[in-house]
Amino acid sequence: MLKQGLYHLLAPQFFGILVLANGRVSIDQTEGYGSQRECAQNLCFEGSFGSNRIDSVLGCPSPPMDDCFCRLDLQASATSFLSSCVNKQCESNTIDLTQAINIYTGYCASAGYKSGSATLSSLVQTDNDRRYCVSIPESAYSSPDPFQAPNN
Repeated sequence: MLKQGLYHLLAPQFFGILVLANGRVSIDQTEGYGSQRECAQNLCFEGSFGSNRIDSVLGCPSPPMDDCFCRLDLQASATSFLSSCVNKQCESNTIDLTQAINIYTGYCASAGYKSGSATLSSLVQTDNDRRYCVSIPESAYSSPDPFQAPNN
């Protein structure tokens, strides 16, 4: 009886440790996340209307894990999606766009992932009040492709 009671008492703590060790995405705990306007937070990060979420666009499994969410070769797609989504949902508000991109890149950096995306200024360009994303060449990445074998 005592063993069973200890199991029920300790199991939630061990389960919590396992979830954290697996690197489950917790971007909603990032500083500044809660201060985003609903147009960015609910529609682009959380996807209140279905597969409009950033992790779904990246093809990450559910629940999303950091290894997929912050993967070097997917970061350009993530920032491009955020740029497009926030511009559309928040009516091209540059402050909302800057905040959303900074939250994503800051989260991945704090989780220990190298940045493979360009700066905000190269992601969004203005031409007669039209905003569009610029493709980011693979050579702009700060480190080699993690899936490519070294040339030794």
